[in-house]
Amino acid sequence: MLQLRRATLLPGPGRPRPAVWEAGRAPEGGTLPRTVLVGVHEPDTQHAVVVLREPDPTPAPRAPGDDGGGPHLVLLSAVTPGHLAATAERLAAWLTGPGTPALAAVARELRLGRAALDCRLALVVYDTSQLAAALAAFAVGSGPDGTLGPPVPSDRGDPPDAPPVHSADLRNPSAEPLLHGGLPETRAYLDALWEGRRFEQLIRLWLAGVDVLGAGRAHLAGPVTELPPSAVLPRGAPR
Repeated sequence: MLQLRRATLLPGPGRPRPAVWEAGRAPEGGTLPRTVLVGVHEPDTQHAVVVLREPDPTPAPRAPGDDGGGPHLVLLSAVTPGHLAATAERLAAWLTGPGTPALAAVARELRLGRAALDCRLALVVYDTSQLAAALAAFAVGSGPDGTLGPPVPSDRGDPPDAPPVHSADLRNPSAEPLLHGGLPETRAYLDALWEGRRFEQLIRLWLAGVDVLGAGRAHLAGPVTELPPSAVLPRGAPR
């Protein structure tokens, strides 16, 4: 994966030093994505092979306020309240740096590229600067308490001055989740909520333990957006 990311080949047979991995050329013009086979071959076992291909080129970042079509529902989770706060702080700092992608790309990648863990937060924002401010405020505030804030706007009116950050700790749930995501009827229901931009309902389900990340994926086409990794706390840190 690092070879794909950096377009660099490691030393190997006939190649004593690292070398630039040149992209292939398509017959009709343009370049072909770099692709590699990774296999596990052990005696007396089944062979496993996976195909890795570099993502399509990412378009140039847009200005933080150029998020066309907001608002967007942003979902984040971690293993403990401390990890959640630290990850929110890390993401907020990254969002204030140069070359930040559009809000739509950030929200999409947080859904497609992250697991649904027990300590969760959700908020509805209109641009990346608003998201950064809300996450930074959450990080310095108290830990998740499992309560819901005021109703979340689901229309396209004026953005709120301070969007509420909803959070919950599901490590010791008092009841089973409201829905079972494996049922096709549940997936269709969640797809319909995403299609209708029913953010308040999605937030409540997310904080009740439902994995809403994978729903509505038919509308999530786009290039991979590289986000900062989740925070890893040192041993003995508050959790």
